[in-house]
Amino acid sequence: MRCLLALLPAVAYAGAVVATYPSKGQVTAPFRLALIRAAVLVGAFAVVGVEVLSRYQALELRGFVWLWGVGGVLAGVAAWARRRTFRRPELPRLDRATTLACAGLGAVYLGALVLALTYPPNNFDSMTYHLPRIEHWVQQHSVEVFAVRIHRQVTYPPGAEYLMLHLRVLTGGDRLHNLVQWGAAVGCAVAASRIAAQLGGARLAQVLAAVVVGSAPLVALEASSTQNDLVTALWVAAIVTVALDRGRDLATVVPLGLATGLVAVTKMTGLFGAAPVLLVWGIVAVRRVPVRAVLAGVGVLALAGVLVGPFLARTYAEFGNVLGPAYLSDSVTMGKHTPGAIGINALKVVQSLFDNPLTVGFAQGILTLARWFGVDPHDPATNFGPAFPQITWYPDEDRSSYPLQALLVLAGVVAALVRRAPARIYACCFLAAALLHVSMIKWQMWGNRLTAYLLVLGAPLAGLLLAALWRRRAVLAAPVVAFALLLGLASVGYGWPRRLVGANSLLTLDEGQRRFARRPLWQADFEWAAERVGGARVIGIAEDNDSWEYPWWFLLPGRDMRALQSLVDSRPATPAGETDAVVCTIVPVDKCGFYRPEGWSYETHGTVTVILPPVR
Repeated sequence: MRCLLALLPAVAYAGAVVATYPSKGQVTAPFRLALIRAAVLVGAFAVVGVEVLSRYQALELRGFVWLWGVGGVLAGVAAWARRRTFRRPELPRLDRATTLACAGLGAVYLGALVLALTYPPNNFDSMTYHLPRIEHWVQQHSVEVFAVRIHRQVTYPPGAEYLMLHLRVLTGGDRLHNLVQWGAAVGCAVAASRIAAQLGGARLAQVLAAVVVGSAPLVALEASSTQNDLVTALWVAAIVTVALDRGRDLATVVPLGLATGLVAVTKMTGLFGAAPVLLVWGIVAVRRVPVRAVLAGVGVLALAGVLVGPFLARTYAEFGNVLGPAYLSDSVTMGKHTPGAIGINALKVVQSLFDNPLTVGFAQGILTLARWFGVDPHDPATNFGPAFPQITWYPDEDRSSYPLQALLVLAGVVAALVRRAPARIYACCFLAAALLHVSMIKWQMWGNRLTAYLLVLGAPLAGLLLAALWRRRAVLAAPVVAFALLLGLASVGYGWPRRLVGANSLLTLDEGQRRFARRPLWQADFEWAAERVGGARVIGIAEDNDSWEYPWWFLLPGRDMRALQSLVDSRPATPAGETDAVVCTIVPVDKCGFYRPEGWSYETHGTVTVILPPVR
């Protein structure tokens, strides 16, 4: 029954949709605009709500019920006041092609929804830092920094985790966490379709833009996960579609400012996608009404600051830099900005996006080109993690390429450059965002995920191109769209680490096996350790930077978890002797002996070590 409390945010969102429905003027796709505005308002309310409750050490069920009770009442009152201006959307008459495209896209999203509801969170990064940080917040009733070995739990922007925190406290568990990304995936398709309409696309172009987004393996795979790339992409797309309306009133400034803050507090790389469009919006506004435009710009920055300011303040107070410690920024940010370094980095990113079994020579060509220009393609200043190239075509949520969708976006951009405004200006903004991305972010094996916002921003241009091709040569366009949808369905059906059919699928794995699908050999180790710990109340955790911490939280619920290591100077580690038991996942396991108090027993099972006090 407690899961029903998750309906509180949904009720508030429904009220916000009615309340934010455009009340005057000719507005493109007004219902879709209301859906996006409401998402931004509810997302911002959720972030501010966490910060306020945290301020009073009230991150507990009562606080969240009160929060959403107030939010629901406010949304309801606003919806009642605007009820006369709200127009119930009418289902349009669709031709056969559009109907089939919508049906195919719906099948992809339905499959992803089934996975999101039936699989518990099992993403690798979520086991390491996305979800453990939520549990730390729940344990301490606050989002203040805490002692931890895995710095990403306190240094990475927490926007997506804030949204999941609401579901965690309201429901008491993690079974609805995947719905955050699924909802973001739907929102990305809605935003892309509206942008296509704003660029002059008819209904078919709008639907095909949504198809390009939803059929991409990256989106289909992440739509059932607890990552944050689609959430980031949604907020970026919200900025773009609102800015394209070219308004300067509160109905524009408020969602622009809040969406900008949501991007910054979720994943700051998304600002590369928003910056060019915001710049053009500001220039156009200044040319029309300078004073009002300046005030609007200040308003956008102020609202963004309200959302991201508290996190940046905590980061600055702890590390002396709003961007976190140097080792954080140095790990993923480009350390060289010469034309050669940026060019080779761009080619490496493109190769990973287009990777498939037929493009092996592409990667080797890039390595050869790098040598010709005297650029080291494996330089740590431009390369993060394993050396280039890496196989990314397999449908894995952490690295999957999307070559067909990337090709459609690229072709759409080229076609838009020869069209009249606004498509040409939009294409230039897209290219600027892409250039910022490859200039600032190192190539990495997992880098395709980081381009989700570029996919969503490029999809409207792909939709325009596909629609034009369909009108002229439907026999050519239809197979392309069908194949794209098949890729999406295949990713949902046989992707990793969540799949509908086949070996190690929803049909063959039990609850525990689904949680450990990414590392099945670790399941026995963690479950053995949880049994050995028994009824110990205070659990000391020793781990590496990439260790799985989250299993301790769901295998040992209600325990007091203490970090035996800390990279946070103001939060010292707990001595092992002050705990009732120690669990250690440091590799090699013999290093766990460092955390063994004198007289305590020491047992290892595979990759996990348990250290227990003597029996009294």
